[in-house]
Amino acid sequence: MWTVARLVLAGPDLSHFDRPVGEIFKAHEEDLQANDVFLASLKQVRENARAAGSMKKGFAVAREFADSLSVDLDSDCAFEPVVANGVDCEWTVAPGADPKRRLLFLHGGAFLLGSPRGHRI
Repeated sequence: MWTVARLVLAGPDLSHFDRPVGEIFKAHEEDLQANDVFLASLKQVRENARAAGSMKKGFAVAREFADSLSVDLDSDCAFEPVVANGVDCEWTVAPGADPKRRLLFLHGGAFLLGSPRGHRI
Protein backbone atom coordinates (compact mmCIF):
# COMPACT_ATOMS: atom_id res chain seq x y z
CA MET A 1 0.00 0.00 0.00
CA TRP A 2 2.82 2.44 0.79
CA THR A 3 4.16 1.84 -2.72
CA VAL A 4 0.92 3.05 -4.28
CA ALA A 5 0.88 6.10 -2.01
CA ARG A 6 4.51 6.83 -2.85
CA LEU A 7 3.84 6.63 -6.59
CA VAL A 8 0.58 8.55 -6.52
CA LEU A 9 1.71 11.24 -4.09
CA ALA A 10 5.25 11.60 -5.43
CA GLY A 11 6.29 15.05 -6.46
CA PRO A 12 9.16 17.48 -6.30
CA ASP A 13 11.06 17.88 -3.06
CA LEU A 14 9.62 20.99 -1.40
CA SER A 15 11.49 20.64 1.88
CA HIS A 16 13.30 23.93 1.30
CA PHE A 17 9.99 25.60 2.23
CA ASP A 18 9.97 23.86 5.64
CA ARG A 19 12.57 25.95 7.44
CA PRO A 20 11.64 29.01 9.49
CA VAL A 21 11.90 32.31 7.67
CA GLY A 22 12.58 34.40 10.75
CA GLU A 23 10.41 36.87 12.58
CA ILE A 24 7.57 38.05 10.38
CA PHE A 25 5.91 40.41 12.84
CA LYS A 26 7.76 42.47 15.38
CA ALA A 27 6.60 41.69 18.92
CA HIS A 28 5.40 44.73 20.86
CA GLU A 29 5.20 44.73 24.66
CA GLU A 30 1.53 45.78 24.69
CA ASP A 31 0.68 42.91 22.33
CA LEU A 32 2.50 40.44 24.57
CA GLN A 33 0.63 41.76 27.61
CA ALA A 34 -2.70 41.55 25.78
CA ASN A 35 -1.87 37.99 24.78
CA ASP A 36 -1.17 37.10 28.42
CA VAL A 37 -4.52 38.59 29.47
CA PHE A 38 -6.31 36.66 26.72
CA LEU A 39 -4.64 33.37 27.67
CA ALA A 40 -5.59 33.93 31.31
CA SER A 41 -9.20 34.56 30.28
CA LEU A 42 -9.17 31.34 28.22
CA LYS A 43 -7.95 29.45 31.25
CA GLN A 44 -10.78 30.93 33.33
CA VAL A 45 -13.35 30.01 30.67
CA ARG A 46 -12.03 26.46 30.59
CA GLU A 47 -12.34 26.22 34.38
CA ASN A 48 -15.85 27.71 34.32
CA ALA A 49 -16.91 25.34 31.55
CA ARG A 50 -15.66 22.32 33.49
CA ALA A 51 -17.49 23.51 36.61
CA ALA A 52 -20.76 24.15 34.74
CA GLY A 53 -22.15 20.74 35.64
CA SER A 54 -22.82 19.35 32.17
CA MET A 55 -21.25 19.33 28.74
CA LYS A 56 -24.16 21.36 27.34
CA LYS A 57 -23.74 24.06 30.02
CA GLY A 58 -19.97 24.00 29.51
CA PHE A 59 -20.40 24.65 25.79
CA ALA A 60 -22.77 27.51 26.63
CA VAL A 61 -20.06 29.07 28.83
CA ALA A 62 -17.49 28.76 26.04
CA ARG A 63 -19.93 30.09 23.42
CA GLU A 64 -20.73 33.12 25.57
CA PHE A 65 -17.01 33.87 25.86
CA ALA A 66 -16.43 33.49 22.11
CA ASP A 67 -19.38 35.74 21.31
CA SER A 68 -18.06 38.39 23.70
CA LEU A 69 -14.82 38.74 21.74
CA SER A 70 -16.42 40.97 19.12
CA VAL A 71 -18.43 43.18 21.51
CA ASP A 72 -15.98 46.09 21.25
CA LEU A 73 -15.11 45.43 17.62
CA ASP A 74 -14.65 48.64 15.70
CA SER A 75 -15.71 47.89 12.14
CA ASP A 76 -17.10 49.86 9.25
CA CYS A 77 -18.85 46.73 7.95
CA ALA A 78 -22.58 46.21 8.23
CA PHE A 79 -23.64 42.95 9.89
CA GLU A 80 -27.04 41.75 8.69
CA PRO A 81 -28.48 38.76 10.58
CA VAL A 82 -30.39 36.19 8.52
CA VAL A 83 -31.77 32.70 9.06
CA ALA A 84 -30.93 30.22 6.30
CA ASN A 85 -32.85 26.96 6.46
CA GLY A 86 -33.21 27.31 10.24
CA VAL A 87 -29.56 28.24 10.86
CA ASP A 88 -28.58 31.64 12.24
CA CYS A 89 -26.22 33.35 9.80
CA GLU A 90 -25.23 36.85 8.88
CA TRP A 91 -24.15 38.82 5.90
CA THR A 92 -21.07 40.93 6.48
CA VAL A 93 -21.10 43.79 4.02
CA ALA A 94 -18.02 45.94 3.59
CA PRO A 95 -18.36 49.55 2.44
CA GLY A 96 -18.28 49.75 -1.34
CA ALA A 97 -18.62 45.97 -1.75
CA ASP A 98 -20.07 44.67 -4.99
CA PRO A 99 -23.50 43.25 -4.03
CA LYS A 100 -23.26 40.72 -6.88
CA ARG A 101 -20.23 39.00 -5.34
CA ARG A 102 -20.12 36.80 -2.25
CA LEU A 103 -17.64 34.88 -0.14
CA LEU A 104 -18.97 31.92 1.84
CA PHE A 105 -17.11 31.49 5.12
CA LEU A 106 -17.70 28.27 7.04
CA HIS A 107 -16.04 28.40 10.43
CA GLY A 108 -15.18 25.32 12.43
CA GLY A 109 -16.82 24.42 15.70
CA ALA A 110 -18.53 21.14 14.81
CA PHE A 111 -21.96 22.72 15.41
CA LEU A 112 -21.07 22.99 19.11
CA LEU A 113 -19.16 26.24 19.38
CA GLY A 114 -19.21 29.42 17.45
CA SER A 115 -21.73 31.82 16.04
CA PRO A 116 -21.58 34.64 13.54
CA ARG A 117 -20.85 37.07 16.40
CA GLY A 118 -17.96 34.99 17.72
CA HIS A 119 -16.27 34.81 14.32
CA ARG A 120 -16.20 38.49 13.37
CA ILE A 121 -12.64 38.99 14.56
